[in-house]
Amino acid sequence: MHYNLLNYGINTGGCNNSNNNVNDKNDYLITILEYVNPYILTVNEINCSVQAYDKLLSGCLDEYMPDMFERVDKTCLSGSGLSNMIYFRKDILGFHSQEVIQTNVRDINVVKLYYKSADLGQNPDTVFLNCIIAHLKAGSDWDDEIERTDETNRLMNYLEQNPDLENFILLGDLNIYRASEEAFQNLVHFSNSSIRFYDPINMIGEWHNNSSYSMIHTQSTHTVHNCFIPGGMDDRFDFILISGEILNAEKKVSFVPNSYRAVGQDGKRFNKNLIEAPSNTSVPSEVLNALYNLSDHLPVVLDLYIGENASVNDKIDLNEVYFENPVKANLILRFSDPLQNSPTLKVYSISGAPVMDIITNKNQEVIKIPLQHLRPGMYFLEISTEKGKGQVRKIVKI
Repeated sequence: MHYNLLNYGINTGGCNNSNNNVNDKNDYLITILEYVNPYILTVNEINCSVQAYDKLLSGCLDEYMPDMFERVDKTCLSGSGLSNMIYFRKDILGFHSQEVIQTNVRDINVVKLYYKSADLGQNPDTVFLNCIIAHLKAGSDWDDEIERTDETNRLMNYLEQNPDLENFILLGDLNIYRASEEAFQNLVHFSNSSIRFYDPINMIGEWHNNSSYSMIHTQSTHTVHNCFIPGGMDDRFDFILISGEILNAEKKVSFVPNSYRAVGQDGKRFNKNLIEAPSNTSVPSEVLNALYNLSDHLPVVLDLYIGENASVNDKIDLNEVYFENPVKANLILRFSDPLQNSPTLKVYSISGAPVMDIITNKNQEVIKIPLQHLRPGMYFLEISTEKGKGQVRKIVKI
């Protein structure tokens, strides 16, 4: 999950200890974390101080899940008071290294994590994930666009000079108004195609003030200025972009289809705030309230599948499968057409351990899978044939 926390630990631009209180922000964020349950949290707009980083860790993440998250060290080489930070589940992921791409505005942080697989002690050839956290220059003026172009040029040059960097994702408030902007073109159409970024939902377009992209707008959650930037929801500023290796599941990390979303965005917010009519039921009411009061941005999330089963050598096509999510007792799969073969269905735990194998038959259109015996939590359903894996879908068992 990536989130712009709006001046966390900084009182400026109308933000004060009353409308921007850190303790209140922590309480709101706990509510959001309990709903999203991220293993990695990257943030923008946190005060460039160890005290602020630790306040978020001890006052929020440790309250949400005691002693389970870790952060990296402070950098702030570019001189801005606003910084980035990454927090990650230390039982699942380990810290390998970090580097900084210095710009004229704010640091771009590159943090290399590794997956703590069950056999890590016997098999040190683990999976690496490189998280790049950026907060590009804000503003719609020509000189702002020039600065964003420079920032993304520096990022892409860094990637070109570090060809061994694999499985990289870009998380951040990019402040980009439209895909035609040169800064964004640098990311998705860089001359070296091996290090280009990809939009997991393939919703590339002229996002600003365009109702066609209402479902993915992330800013602004407010229409009135009170520390928050006003204007209503009309911009896609916040992104998680992935490398081609992840898109194509080449190195044991893959994007879980249909998992990318802006939390709290129901597609009915165009030029409106987050809580005005029509009623926003995309998240529970307490989560909606927390999102509205914490920041003028919405967090963006996606799921990644990590491990041996994420690699695919021979992709196949399967007709579309539909099911209700979350699932309480039985997972009912409905296929758009009768099955032409007998696909293998496997359910994996969040750690990648297989928990169920399901036998199927040709010509089936509906398959019922009992899940009563599984504990509540997140699982992955893999649908494959003898030719290879076709789909991996997230299941939430309640």
